[in-house]
Amino acid sequence: MFTLDGAQNLIPFLKEICSSISPLRNKVKDLNVEIKTLQIRMQGNGGAASHNHLDKLNSDLKSTVTKINEKISDIEAKGIIIKSIDPGLFDFEYVKDGREVYLCWKEGEDNIAYWHEKDTGFAGREKL
Repeated sequence: MFTLDGAQNLIPFLKEICSSISPLRNKVKDLNVEIKTLQIRMQGNGGAASHNHLDKLNSDLKSTVTKINEKISDIEAKGIIIKSIDPGLFDFEYVKDGREVYLCWKEGEDNIAYWHEKDTGFAGREKL
């Protein structure tokens, strides 16, 4: 369980993580497009050079995903619940009026200004 202040104090950490994940997300998207394009080209004319390039792209993709997963682990280690990384959407367990709810923060917001019931998700966000 978090206090509001405790969760707010983690927002700079989340902003930094989101900032570092953003280019990695873009790289994964770009690599996936490049891999698919190369695979289609290889169906027609193959070749060792293309296979070597495909291996390099797959290696880059694996490395980038590993970096993202490390950052996800850093977030989870703090007890923060990750709802999405694209865009970043995070929940913090919180007690409001005697019931367990989530404080909610979305990438791009200045601070935590919303909460929601555990079963409503982002669509059920309400102002604090």
